Amino acid sequence: MRRRTFAISFLAHLFIFASFAFAQTPATPLDLRSADWSLKQAKSLNAEPKDTVWKFVNDMWGNSDLGPGFGKLCDFHFADLRHSGQLSLVVSSDAGGLAECNNVDIFDRTRAGIENYHFDKGPGSYFDSIEDINGDGHRELIIDEVFAVGSQSGHCTALWPVIYAWTGTGFRDVSSRYKNYYRKQLEPSRAPSAQEQDDCDMASTAKIQRFLGSHDAGVDDAIKWAKSNDPDEREFAINVLQDIGTKKAIRYLRLMSDDPDRKIARSAKESLSVVINRKPQVFPTIQGELVSPGLGPSSAK
Repeated sequence: MRRRTFAISFLAHLFIFASFAFAQTPATPLDLRSADWSLKQAKSLNAEPKDTVWKFVNDMWGNSDLGPGFGKLCDFHFADLRHSGQLSLVVSSDAGGLAECNNVDIFDRTRAGIENYHFDKGPGSYFDSIEDINGDGHRELIIDEVFAVGSQSGHCTALWPVIYAWTGTGFRDVSSRYKNYYRKQLEPSRAPSAQEQDDCDMASTAKIQRFLGSHDAGVDDAIKWAKSNDPDEREFAINVLQDIGTKKAIRYLRLMSDDPDRKIARSAKESLSVVINRKPQVFPTIQGELVSPGLGPSSAK
């Protein structure tokens, strides 16, 4: 009887030891280059550690030799943006500098290889959300794009949401198709109260109003900022007036071209030149770059 008890006890300890040893064995990180990116894997892929995704991104960019301390991954999302049953990887990242997380990229696995679409619009682009805006089963990518900044000394940055969708050859700004989305952004329940609004909140609201047809929206606020004693605020006013671009905005940019602050005057002249020489607005497709060729039909799952 004692021998049997000892045998059971020994086996129990052996099982506990084996379980502990197994638990301590680190799992092999998923190689996203060869992983299944089909829609059925969305939940598991979105649960991957950030380190796994960031390693993949740096491998694609050829940054592997720079080490894990180079830049950082801010956020990532696998989503069916092409409406094909194959997931796209959207990443928000930061490569240093004053702005935080102001880079947005999409990676797609195709038969030709892995393609990278980089959203590089002016001072920066920030990931906002992925939504099925119209409820039609098609998901769109919303990116907050910078359209006005002050100087580098801490003034706020004005953003507005821009909607992108897959169009067959790339991702294109399709914001004009979703006017109701922008009307909802102006609803009182979505906006901060008047007491909480800063310059950038006001500028962003006016930007959407201009997009919806009120072409001079925000110009009076910009003129008020242009009269400020704060050079950061005057710099911000110049950016907003450039974005507005109407006759009233141009008239005030001309006045600011004679600002006693030479830096402000120079900035106003540059903005004036941009507005005067501005071509009709177009919405080009953002084309992808093949960053990892060689995927064949059998591996492009």
